[in-house]
Amino acid sequence: MEKSTKKSYLFLISQAFSMFGSSIVDYVIIWYITLKSGSALMLSMSLVITYLPKIIGAYFVEKRVRFEHIKTALIYADLLSAFLSTLLAVIILLGLDEYSVILIVLALRAAGTGVQNPCEKILLAEITPDSDLVKINGLNSVISSICSLVAPALGGIIVVTVSTPAALMIDFVTVLFAVIFLVSINTNNLQGRRTKEILYGQLDGTVKKILGIHMIFTFLIVPVAFLTPLLVSNTFSGDILKLAYNEIAYSCGAIICGLFVSAVSNRLKIVRNVPIAMAISGALIFFLPNFIDTFFVYCIIMSLSSFFISFFQILVISMLQNMSVQKNRKLIFSRYETMTNISLPIGMMVWGFWGDSFSLGKTLICTGVILMIFSVIAIPNLRMVERQVVQDRNEK
Repeated sequence: MEKSTKKSYLFLISQAFSMFGSSIVDYVIIWYITLKSGSALMLSMSLVITYLPKIIGAYFVEKRVRFEHIKTALIYADLLSAFLSTLLAVIILLGLDEYSVILIVLALRAAGTGVQNPCEKILLAEITPDSDLVKINGLNSVISSICSLVAPALGGIIVVTVSTPAALMIDFVTVLFAVIFLVSINTNNLQGRRTKEILYGQLDGTVKKILGIHMIFTFLIVPVAFLTPLLVSNTFSGDILKLAYNEIAYSCGAIICGLFVSAVSNRLKIVRNVPIAMAISGALIFFLPNFIDTFFVYCIIMSLSSFFISFFQILVISMLQNMSVQKNRKLIFSRYETMTNISLPIGMMVWGFWGDSFSLGKTLICTGVILMIFSVIAIPNLRMVERQVVQDRNEK
């Protein structure tokens, strides 16, 4: 195994600890607000308030973090998360847990996440050989999906059996392990690589096209990723077990996708598979509400839709990471995170309103059709991207 690949696996272990602790704490805070307030408005505010700080965090990475300090910024972001989780645990123990205080802590944690996400993608691309990027991104997706699947259950068990402050302290422990593994990765030989600073307007047209396709795709998958629990709840009168199956089906699809991509990474035609992933995702989302009454089939379709959504996301991240040395990865991934954190809240507002005004089933059908049409429209742009990627590879 190459030294650079070993670094990639050490980095994945580090991020597994970091993501696991952060995922547990995120759910614990949301549950705490839900149980304490009993207010849908407070819950909505706790979700929405996390997006703007993430954009600010990504902007900070773009403008203030030097390329050679990416690992340091990632370590500080992890430590900030641990500090804020510990602080919130102390605040709850002292009985000072006003809603305004909790929301401030949430916003600060989100700002740290805004720094962490682009730095993670940049550093992973720098320490991983280009030939292994898809494989490593697939494994990273598996870790993220497992965290999403396991963290809610484990967090709930800890809150019930111990206490909320104890659950919050998990982040402190996991971050310590994450930082230990991260510090052990030697990045000195990477300093000075790809340090050329460029403005967004000067980015190559291929990068802009990829970012634009990613943003539209993210906007269109909001209903299947975030609104399907409401569809299941409305159909089955709040059946908690079916809600759990819905979430498990979505997470399992993403996990299987990550494993599949890691296994066949060397044989994947990245750019050519992007419109295929979009088209199949759209078709599955279109059929999803039509099988809600046959819940087993619904769960299978949900898993398949998650599989192809994750497939698209892994391919796009790998494409961006594999851009030529002339392009600025720091700028690219700060913009990637910014666009993601703009698309998601806008999608929630637009499709949430549409779902309330018409129906969630029609919302899914509509987004499925638009996604299939968009996959065809995007093909000429993706062919241009493919030609540029081949040219960049030949120049390396």
